[in-house]
Amino acid sequence: MTSRSSLPVRASAPFGGFAAAAHAAVTQLNRQLPGMSLWLVTCVREDRQIVVASAGEWAERAPAGRDFSWQASLCVRMVRGAPPVAPDLTCEPAYLPAVVGPLAHVRAYVGVPLLAGDEELFGTLCALAGSPQPASWHEAMPVVSVMGRMLSTVLAGEQAAHDRSVEAAHAYSLADRDALSGMKNRRGFEQAVWTEEGRNRRFGTRSSIVVVTLHPAARAAGAVQDDDVRRCAAVLTSVCEPGDVAGRVEGTEFVLLVAQTGLTGVRALQTRLRAALRTAGLSGSVGVATRQPYEDLAGTWERAERAVHIDERRRNLRTSTSRSQDRRSS
Repeated sequence: MTSRSSLPVRASAPFGGFAAAAHAAVTQLNRQLPGMSLWLVTCVREDRQIVVASAGEWAERAPAGRDFSWQASLCVRMVRGAPPVAPDLTCEPAYLPAVVGPLAHVRAYVGVPLLAGDEELFGTLCALAGSPQPASWHEAMPVVSVMGRMLSTVLAGEQAAHDRSVEAAHAYSLADRDALSGMKNRRGFEQAVWTEEGRNRRFGTRSSIVVVTLHPAARAAGAVQDDDVRRCAAVLTSVCEPGDVAGRVEGTEFVLLVAQTGLTGVRALQTRLRAALRTAGLSGSVGVATRQPYEDLAGTWERAERAVHIDERRRNLRTSTSRSQDRRSS
């Protein structure tokens, strides 16, 4: 009888997440079905198609994390009913309008949708070629389809595990809430950061952190009032999009976790947030930072806190300069 310790487990061990499974899938398809220049697994977020894994001679053009327009893609046409195999794109009217710009050099396409649930589109498994392919590529579709279903199964498993985690976390929700503001407390926000960091690593997405330090009002004799805390919480919650997380982690320190948003988007949010605070009659310093490939979100949070301190020093300097000018003018 073979002992458990002698079994060849390494070759059949589970993948360490969807991104690892996706990389293995495109690598295997690139070896098994030669002819295509690029194999991709992508996820779709709003109007962007984000690369999760790539393989083939064009792989350097589409590394993990790079994003493209979803509406301008070949994949969006496949999902909407165009043939999943197009050995010669010039012979497929449904695809021909897309073969422009970055796709002008593409001459063949294969693709299947990836589903995170029965009806929920996650992204695609697809391949592109720089030259027309033989009509026999239709015979390869069963292999591509099965690989796509396997990846969808991994996604469904991760989604089910995520849902169970959410249900379990709900039981601890009261312990993760700040009683005064109703927002996440430090414990709850740190857990949200940890969860989002895992999503960034699996899918190659980027997230940002916004830190707000609330200043006491002139009428408050140097102390931030409870009503100011509640109004600041309302302002921060109002600028949140689905998937974002807001927290009060210290007495006057608030934090936003802005999901799937790069530096340009979070800078725009910073401007809107400052205007919303002024409209609410509140004063505060705001710092932002976007997760970089060399760091985790905890490091991004630290950079956002440093940005707040810089913003506070600039504010104090402006105040001091203004007072000096007032004294000179009087």
